[in-house]
Amino acid sequence: MASTYRSPETVVVSEAAPIVNTINSLASTFLKTSANIKAIKDEKVKQARNFNQRLIKDISIDPTAFYKALGENNANRALFDQVNNLMDDNARLQLNIEAGLYSQSDYRGLMASKNKTISELSQLVGLAESEKTSSTAWVENAEDRVNNLTNQGGDSLVGNTDYVNAKNIFSKMSKGSVERVFKDNIMYYKIQGEGLDKPYEIPAAGFLSKQLFKVPNFDKEWANILEQSGLVKNGTKTDLFKNLSQKEFKTKIAELVEVKVEGAIKDRRVTNSMYVEIFGGGEPFEQYGGGDENHYRGSAISNANADEFKTAMTEYVMNITPAWETKAAKELSDVDVRAIKTQNLFDNNVKKWEDKFKRTINKFKSAFNPAGVMTGQLDIFEKVQNEDGETVEELRPDFVEALSYLNGMTIKSINPGEAKISGGGLKGDFTITQNLPISVFVENLHDNIWSQNKLYDANTASDFAYQFKPPLPGK
Repeated sequence: MASTYRSPETVVVSEAAPIVNTINSLASTFLKTSANIKAIKDEKVKQARNFNQRLIKDISIDPTAFYKALGENNANRALFDQVNNLMDDNARLQLNIEAGLYSQSDYRGLMASKNKTISELSQLVGLAESEKTSSTAWVENAEDRVNNLTNQGGDSLVGNTDYVNAKNIFSKMSKGSVERVFKDNIMYYKIQGEGLDKPYEIPAAGFLSKQLFKVPNFDKEWANILEQSGLVKNGTKTDLFKNLSQKEFKTKIAELVEVKVEGAIKDRRVTNSMYVEIFGGGEPFEQYGGGDENHYRGSAISNANADEFKTAMTEYVMNITPAWETKAAKELSDVDVRAIKTQNLFDNNVKKWEDKFKRTINKFKSAFNPAGVMTGQLDIFEKVQNEDGETVEELRPDFVEALSYLNGMTIKSINPGEAKISGGGLKGDFTITQNLPISVFVENLHDNIWSQNKLYDANTASDFAYQFKPPLPGK
């Protein structure tokens, strides 16, 4: 149009001069106005074009490094597909920017989207090598792991069954699926398949780096404890052990168990592995949730569970601790044998004398009362009337008979209220008094006769004199 106005060769000059001048004037005005409008529009378009070009550049992600890393790590098809999906999302975003669907106000949001995608790509690619290494090691160690599973020193299954089943699926040892999902910009594995009742979700990095807790080597630790306590040396009982009474032995074991329990209950993994996989207990203990009065310091389980754990440990250690035995009697020499025979002979003679006294106890006017205690007083004399009708004291015939029964004791002399007896093994004259308690009489008599022998036990006399005789049934 501008060229038409600027080149009006088709118009007759004479006729068209005024018109041409007018048209030229109008055209000049139009061209100036049109140029201004075009300049404004071109500037906005230019700015928009420049912004979109910069935005595409800023938002685009170079896939070269990511695909190279995947190739170097021999990543599986699933990883490549997931990386492809993320790159496709980024490409669609670039197309939408070119289509003018975003403005400068969207810049921050678009960059956040890019950073999120890069983070996810980095985790996918960065963990690819760890996934391969972890799976390979899991498969290579499978036989040893399975053979020692739950054994002392082997992998513990308590609290780890889902992890083990998930790792088997992840390493393609079991059937199932593995999905990589992102939560709050953190990559998780969502694993489903054999052995899992529900989807197993866990942060990827933690899953790959997790090491199974080992069952404690309790038997070995207990053997060391017995050594350190001086009870055992190179698997053999020490003299300290052999000289313990049964009560002392049980007390010592209880003390050692107490120390071991105090340490174990501070870590619930240790407690539960020992309880379930070593001691043969039931369900694992729950984490202590409060409520105990005087809760055991540092314990990760309740007091009731700790006591149950202690009982289980005590029962277990008694099966792996050398048994307590009665101290064996030393072999007797000929001298020892003769001494024992002599002692036995002496003890038998004493016993025979004691039995004789019991058979004559009624003649001494003594007896065992209903409570089973020896009672009564010496009744040496009795009052009688003589030929003159006077009341006098004479020796009581039953008393004299009872003395004679004790190996021939006799009355040597009498005085008012007392008498002296001799014979029957007595050392010298033995004075007795009327109404002397029978228990005192027999104790002194016993001691006088039998203490003359060096085999005599000084407690024998009092044991016999103050003995307790259980009443007969129904009495």
